[in-house]
Amino acid sequence: MKFVATDGTEFATRKEWRKYEFETQYTFKNKSNENNLVKTSIGGQPFDIANLNKCVVVLADHTEQVQIDDCTNCEIFVGACGESVFVRNCDDCTFYIA
Repeated sequence: MKFVATDGTEFATRKEWRKYEFETQYTFKNKSNENNLVKTSIGGQPFDIANLNKCVVVLADHTEQVQIDDCTNCEIFVGACGESVFVRNCDDCTFYIA
């Protein structure tokens, strides 16, 4: 059985497919000076934000859980979240969480 990612990439196992989908569709990591990190289609999945510097992030769909780690000088907008939002090791950030 083949597992096909949103972008058409194929995987032999569900585990590989799931890891790839999460990293490409439900994560913003290792970015700097980006003012347009917007995700409008999350569909209740968990979302990871990590290692951002001087970025503006907008999660404009409902999520299950959000983890935000090691961000500096960022503005982060989190839409409706069904469970938890974890914020760790962030400096000079502003958070808007619904």
